[in-house]
Amino acid sequence: MNVPKSPLTLDVFFPERTLIAPLTTMDVTHRIFEGEFRLDTVTGNSLAIAGKMPLICSNNVATLEILDFFRLSGLEPARNLYTYQDQEEAIEYAKQFIAKGWKVLYSYPPPPALGSGHGLVVPIALYSYLNDKASIDDLVDEEDLPPHVFVGADDLDPVNNIFKERSVFIKACSNEVSGGGADVLYCPDLDARTCFPEWLSARSKGLSGVRVELALDIETSWCINVAIREEKSNYLGAAIQLFEEPARQEGSRIDPDKAPSEETVRIALGIAERGRSLGFRGIAGFDIGEDRSGKPFVFDLNFRFVSSTGQVLLHEWATERVKARVSESWGCFVPGPLAPALDRILEYAQKGLFVPTRLYEGTDLSDGRSLITGFIVADSPREIAIIGQKIQNALGEMLEKEQVVDL
Repeated sequence: MNVPKSPLTLDVFFPERTLIAPLTTMDVTHRIFEGEFRLDTVTGNSLAIAGKMPLICSNNVATLEILDFFRLSGLEPARNLYTYQDQEEAIEYAKQFIAKGWKVLYSYPPPPALGSGHGLVVPIALYSYLNDKASIDDLVDEEDLPPHVFVGADDLDPVNNIFKERSVFIKACSNEVSGGGADVLYCPDLDARTCFPEWLSARSKGLSGVRVELALDIETSWCINVAIREEKSNYLGAAIQLFEEPARQEGSRIDPDKAPSEETVRIALGIAERGRSLGFRGIAGFDIGEDRSGKPFVFDLNFRFVSSTGQVLLHEWATERVKARVSESWGCFVPGPLAPALDRILEYAQKGLFVPTRLYEGTDLSDGRSLITGFIVADSPREIAIIGQKIQNALGEMLEKEQVVDL
């Protein structure tokens, strides 16, 4: 297999003496992570794209079998790897780097032991502000937002009277970490809003209010990935967001025949520049939809790595090496050890049809499930579906259909 170019890695976008330390805590991520094992799985998101940057990650995302599988897939795992057994060891690694003048790059705010500003690429206060849904009005021009009304937490009674006869999204605004639609409630009609008080009660911590947003007829929803650097912001690429239901994303697709408009990319880079002017440095993903006339509307801002970041960075390399065009995310849980499952799908990885982005050995967890995530490469979504079915068939009894991961 002739590979035309090397995969794009994160070290291209960050200055020397920057390390990736995606360790976090359940206190920080309780809204989006349903179990502590997710604290470890998230540390594997950068393994295939770290390049020369040091990466602090869980032992469970970097076993010998996992590292070998990445290499057999044509990917070189992080070259400077620091694996930990527990959070105390991870914190100690990070502290040692910070003491030597390094800066920590993270996806979700790290444990308090690492501080809130010194030693971090992005101070916690800035991260919280940029990712609060209430801040979107400060960062996006009014004409680029869907019709919406902000209602303060001190009096939420008006919520039922806003866009009364229309479908809406109700978004909880807070400085708490969010993602994956966890803070978004879709209400197709007024009756659906009856569950709003109960839904909001689980999201009261740090709540400043809610954003009631008119549901628009969107043809394509994009996640626009950008790199925000010291000197400027760069457009990295875009993934089509695939939804199983409104506000519940199930995956991402990249298809060169379907690209965001120049206006959509311009808006994304404008938002990135506003973040840069405030001091943000890193990777961000902005959710921007285009209606049937092509008009862009900004729905959400994620000033952090997003689920499609690895796919966006690796797409061109992955498709060119097998002369394909389209990529689509794919993932599953498998009960028991990971290695036997990897053996069964190895041929698809070696042929370049499946590209891993995150693998997790979960045998030592209470439920004993391991995790495989990545993306499938082919010439069309139809061919991707066929390959996905073949991978599921290869896994056989090791895969239960309802266990496919919401990416």
